[in-house]
Amino acid sequence: HEASENYRRALELYPALEEARYGLIRIAIAQKEWEQAINDLRSIQPQSAAARAPEWHYLHGIALENIHCLQPAAAEFKLAAMQGYEAARKPLLRLLLRMHGAEHALAACFEMASSAKKRWPLIELILSACGNRPDLYERAALGFLRDSQYAYAIRVAAVAKRTFPDLF
Repeated sequence: HEASENYRRALELYPALEEARYGLIRIAIAQKEWEQAINDLRSIQPQSAAARAPEWHYLHGIALENIHCLQPAAAEFKLAAMQGYEAARKPLLRLLLRMHGAEHALAACFEMASSAKKRWPLIELILSACGNRPDLYERAALGFLRDSQYAYAIRVAAVAKRTFPDLF
């Protein structure tokens, strides 16, 4: 509560202080005050929101997901992830898995991250969540091959071989 009061005082003195506004939003989210977080996010001026757009979308996604607005939450996480906000990728994949299935989530991995190094942990997340699906391993390997990321295609094949020894 002390942090909230400090942020509120800062806003009284400097109404344009965005860090204080975002601090209040993060506190509202931590306290699971979803509607408050959404209202505070919507009160941010568009020109200042543009400078922090990825964080804005990520925080909005968290609040929307927790009031069960899953499609809009996924859209917000995707906007944040596409703008390089790493923290948005896992919640986006979690929602895509839940709403659309593993194939859609796997395709999103290849869309969100161009480097194999950034894709790999996301793909591992999906494969571990849907571990009994050899077809997903094949899709992941083919995605890496399509993008000439051969070492990661081999890595997927090695994991598939350990996971499904009867298929090899």
